[in-house]
Amino acid sequence: MISTKKIVNTPVKVDFHIHSAASAHKDGEKVKDGTADNTSVLFSMLEENQVNMAAITDHDIFDYSVYKALRAKTKNAVHLHRVLPGVEFTVSFKTDRGDRPVHIVTLFDDTKQELVQSIANAIPLKNGKPDYDMSNAFSEDKYWGIIRAIGLDIVAIAHQKASPGSDRKRKNDANSVGDALFNEFLFVEYFEAYEYKNRRNELFNKNYAYSTDQLEQLRFITGSDCHTWSSYPAYDASSDPDLPYSYLKCLPTFKGLAMAVTDVSRIRTVPSFFSGSTTTLDAIELTLNGADVSIPLSPGINAIIGDNSIGKSSLLNAINGYREIGATVQKGQSRYLEESGLVLKTTIPEDYLLQFDGQDAIRKSFEGLSVGKAKKQLEKHFPDPVNPDSFKSFAMNQFKKFHAALRKSCKYQESLAALGVFKLPEQPPLGAPQSITFDKSVKLDDVSCHNGLVNDVKNARIQLGGVIELHEEAILKEDEPDFEAAIAALDRIVKRHQTIVDEITLEARVANKVIEAITTRENEQDKVITDAQKAQAEFLRAIDRAGSSLANAVMNEQRLLNFSFDFKPLEITPNTNPVGDLQFVCKLGIDEITPGLLSELIDGLIGKRKDLDTLTSSYESVKDAINNYPENEDDPLVALEAKFEVALDAKLKAVKTINREDDDVFDELSRGYNAQMYFKLMADRNVGDGIYIVDQPEDQISQRAIKQTVLKEFRDIAGARQVILITHNPQFVVNLDVDNVIFVGKKDGKLFLRSGALEYECSEYGILETVAENIEGGLETIQRRMKRYEKAS
Repeated sequence: MISTKKIVNTPVKVDFHIHSAASAHKDGEKVKDGTADNTSVLFSMLEENQVNMAAITDHDIFDYSVYKALRAKTKNAVHLHRVLPGVEFTVSFKTDRGDRPVHIVTLFDDTKQELVQSIANAIPLKNGKPDYDMSNAFSEDKYWGIIRAIGLDIVAIAHQKASPGSDRKRKNDANSVGDALFNEFLFVEYFEAYEYKNRRNELFNKNYAYSTDQLEQLRFITGSDCHTWSSYPAYDASSDPDLPYSYLKCLPTFKGLAMAVTDVSRIRTVPSFFSGSTTTLDAIELTLNGADVSIPLSPGINAIIGDNSIGKSSLLNAINGYREIGATVQKGQSRYLEESGLVLKTTIPEDYLLQFDGQDAIRKSFEGLSVGKAKKQLEKHFPDPVNPDSFKSFAMNQFKKFHAALRKSCKYQESLAALGVFKLPEQPPLGAPQSITFDKSVKLDDVSCHNGLVNDVKNARIQLGGVIELHEEAILKEDEPDFEAAIAALDRIVKRHQTIVDEITLEARVANKVIEAITTRENEQDKVITDAQKAQAEFLRAIDRAGSSLANAVMNEQRLLNFSFDFKPLEITPNTNPVGDLQFVCKLGIDEITPGLLSELIDGLIGKRKDLDTLTSSYESVKDAINNYPENEDDPLVALEAKFEVALDAKLKAVKTINREDDDVFDELSRGYNAQMYFKLMADRNVGDGIYIVDQPEDQISQRAIKQTVLKEFRDIAGARQVILITHNPQFVVNLDVDNVIFVGKKDGKLFLRSGALEYECSEYGILETVAENIEGGLETIQRRMKRYEKAS
């Protein structure tokens, strides 16, 4: 049996387009068996197809006897719970192409049966047929005159055979009136929904709604248009019986129908509306003023409303077992509830709770995005960080080219300074040498370039080995020979250049031994030769030093390089993880390594009006140029490299951002924006299963943001888990279209509770009326939702 209780647990399967013999004036013999005496046939077919709400809607006529006969059978039904009165009116609309008739399935409120009986009398008839004021239809004014005469609330559903936007216009379809008037139907919300029959239309309907940005305005519902009851749900015996039934998330009442067709999320062609989560609370069990009370909870969104300071937060904390508050606050809230006549009997199991956000908790946790709950919540969504090592190596290699050019300039300037002034006698001390003159100058190959290559290749070899170990599970069998070949190639490079280094090192050792032996022999000779011979040797050595210094200066001059950074920029690609319309991004502080970046880094290390010229710089000028030169460093180029590496590391620091439509909102100062982002994250199914509880989610968020963004987030949250919230904002009740409202009131010092779906009504109260009376702006919000059109226009 379909639930007739306070909330929706089971979707309602509906069909509001069935004809009876009353349509014979238009459909002839096809409907001959659709009489009041034969309603058992239709009833059995509806039961067989497990239809829960139905309506017989004949062409411009109402047969109360047929309606009454089918309605009476619901008392013994298993599935069919409600039969609504209705008429399929033919209404003519004026267009630029002339008058266009549209079939409007009009369903009436059935709560006042005395007025239902008057429906037939309000429709003008002549000779048993509709008395149209147009050729074959009622004018728009006549239609509304009939509706006003009946005096019942209605739901108007426009019939369509072709999808909106179709080039093939069908007779009596809503879209046959042309784009201009059809758009007017949408924008003034003339019809609650548009009916279709064929399954193929569903995709086209949804595509049209999406492409024209009318997802909220266009609500589609199916109807069988059955004319032969024994063939139901087929049109007749020769038709395809495959009807894609519509399911509504509502109580099986007229008001439930009205609420369903004013919110597109309540209509589907599959009986699935809730998440299916197993970690939900079915009811709140409590004792209220001495009586046991069970408040059913929806697996969707449950909203607790009531006056300020009446105990809503205390109730919410009690449901959660007071786990989120301190002992002192717990004691006070528990005492307040008991004194107000309320004792809670059940609480949420701890492993059922996904998240509890008490009043003001979201704002407090997001005051700093890098700490606390916010950090924990955000970290779940960020991708792996970008490894800066390869980008740093690339930048440092480019810097080392500049560094080497600067070193050459310094050496050149040093060699120029070494030339000095050589004082030589006009004539040599002796006409001819009388002793051996020693020349200890030995030119050796530079080993530093080979050493640098060997060290870098060794580092690459170590890094590659680390990659293999770190990503062992991801490596394919086909990758293994490639890795082996790469490692072998690196090993060969190291071996080749290490051999060169060893050879040059050996030569240097031999040269040093030779120089040592020559120096010893020179010292021994100096002890025994004459002063004239010593002067002669010194004269020759001075000439050699001058020549060597000059040669060294010339050689260093030839090595000078007018250096500037010139390389193809290296892009740094961030890692991203999309969560809805947010992008969680891990990146580095810069987007690419460019020549300009390296130049800027170097400029930032030196003083104003200082320059590091690779043609004229000396060790002294480099030292003078560097800001905050370290006292314990003798080599200014070493100091420069160390400072450059620190500056580069700062640029390559890991950065996390959250982008929404290309705007970085990670450091957004608006508390409301943080809350919006937080709810976006809670909507992510990957966050986990369990109940989400939040006290006043509207805090810090603008009304516009609630309407445009946050309500959708909460619908998405409810699509994944049960939600229990406290709110004072009508948008979070009416526009969010919550599944259950729990009102907490107080009278004579004692609490009382009302609950149910928005459409729930009983002899004591109606939920919509309770919302209107107890939430500021609630009445206006309800009126905006339920006002479909001006009936007097």
